[in-house]
Amino acid sequence: MEIKKLHYLFAVVSYIFTIFHFIFTDYPKEYFISGIVFFSVAYVVYILFVYLYFKNNKGEKVVILGLFLLFICFVILFFITI
Repeated sequence: MEIKKLHYLFAVVSYIFTIFHFIFTDYPKEYFISGIVFFSVAYVVYILFVYLYFKNNKGEKVVILGLFLLFICFVILFFITI
């Protein structure tokens, strides 16, 4: 199996299981909606990065830049919440 297909399979299976987790667990409506939205956005970003990475060499650089920007955002958010 190609690595690209393996990444897509992992994404689809994890998305399905996570959605089932939110549906069958007794979360308040607020947590349910925020969890579904967060994981859906993360899913789209992951699929987009996998697509760009395997598209061409320029895509690899875009993915590295995107991951670096996400890291910077998370670090800033971490220190804001402390």
